[in-house]
Amino acid sequence: MQKLRLVGVMVFFVFLITAVSSFAADKIGYIQTSKILSSYEKAKKYASEMESKANVAKMEMEKKIAEIKKMEEGLVLLQDKEKEKKELEIQTKYGDLKNFEASKSRELQSESNSKVKDIAQDIDDAMQKFAKENGFTIVFEENTVFFIDKQYDVTDKFLEFLNKQTGIAKK
Repeated sequence: MQKLRLVGVMVFFVFLITAVSSFAADKIGYIQTSKILSSYEKAKKYASEMESKANVAKMEMEKKIAEIKKMEEGLVLLQDKEKEKKELEIQTKYGDLKNFEASKSRELQSESNSKVKDIAQDIDDAMQKFAKENGFTIVFEENTVFFIDKQYDVTDKFLEFLNKQTGIAKK
């Protein structure tokens, strides 16, 4: 019985040593997604493009609003029949404005979703390659872990890798 217990203890220690040594060989790291998204050159380029398109749409809206306001100001000078006709025209313009706003909003949202999907795919593809090339077993996203030592932060290395992968140099 003693021999059996001794063999059991020895097997347990061999198993424990093997398990510990296999975990010690693992290379782990984490990234800060918010930093990746704010520093990834392609994401910054897309954000700039989307802001520019939103500004163009806003200027078009303001132009249409100014046109309607001008038409409304001219109402006081018109006779009743002409006034009714102009009011209908103004209502039509307001409807067109509302449709334009909804259409532009959908268009910009659709394009934004497409760009976000593209960026997410870039990050995923690059992370797979980065982890393999650098021998990582596990790479976490910072917000999914309660505590991790800063020495495991690979955000900057990955960001450099990601920007190289997409061919967009830092400006």
